[in-house]
Amino acid sequence: MNKKANIVYLIVALLSWFLLASLNLYEQFWSTQGVSVAMPFYLKGLILNAFLFGTYLYITRVNKISFINNDFYGLICRAFAISLVCGLASASLSIMIYLLKDSALVEHPLLYSIFYQIDFGLLVVFLLNVFVKWKQLISHNSSKTTKKLGKIFEFALVGSLLFHFVHFDINLTFYVSFGFIGILGLYLSFKLNWIPYLTYKQKLIALLLLLGILGIQVYFLVEILEYIEFGVLSIYTVRSTFFFVIYSFTAFYCFVTVLALFFNLPTSSVFDKKINELAGYHELSRSILTGDNERHVC
Repeated sequence: MNKKANIVYLIVALLSWFLLASLNLYEQFWSTQGVSVAMPFYLKGLILNAFLFGTYLYITRVNKISFINNDFYGLICRAFAISLVCGLASASLSIMIYLLKDSALVEHPLLYSIFYQIDFGLLVVFLLNVFVKWKQLISHNSSKTTKKLGKIFEFALVGSLLFHFVHFDINLTFYVSFGFIGILGLYLSFKLNWIPYLTYKQKLIALLLLLGILGIQVYFLVEILEYIEFGVLSIYTVRSTFFFVIYSFTAFYCFVTVLALFFNLPTSSVFDKKINELAGYHELSRSILTGDNERHVC
């Protein structure tokens, strides 16, 4: 049943991305011909939200299966692995554009629009994958207040998807919604109860992996700014409360975690040493008790 549900979510995500990309390319094609063709905004918003929901549900279910016995180090490794795949796939598109820079084809805006649709899909996968992983870390040993605020934060993010159905400029509504959800995200960003469960070596490697994820996130931001210059960036990316919040939250939580791990490293080796000593004493006492019991039996 779980596998069937995962397949359904994956199909919904892929199909909705394909439909959304097709609609945008259709508009872009006629725009290059000097004909103004605008698809209904609510239709594109509906397809976009279907893409986001399908991707989120698929990643969430896969994450639940792979996250076993509070393996926080493994969670960060998987977050980095998927982020790296998304970053390398996006970078390959940039390399392709660079190699075609002397070609007349690269001047065609439709080509940039095709690359943007692919990059947008990679960005969504990257953001939602990191978001799901960070949510799993935050929820560990969290208080009832944190759990309630986490639910409110998620519901507020879902509510912000309603803005995708209407065409609006950045105004007071945008700032109020962004501020409200942003404050919740800011509170959740300092929930790092899982860090003490990592060993010194795991903390050091996790620090490097998180820096890599942060670097990939900055790379995607640079890519988005370049697409703005080319004039192919979709309006739902530029003026979306959802994308502004989820990008800011995932980046800030990653940044806070990097700082926490960095300042936690000097004491980690001492802590690990004490843990190993306690484990050694426990093993020694157990072996002594075992020896006494054997002599008693003899």
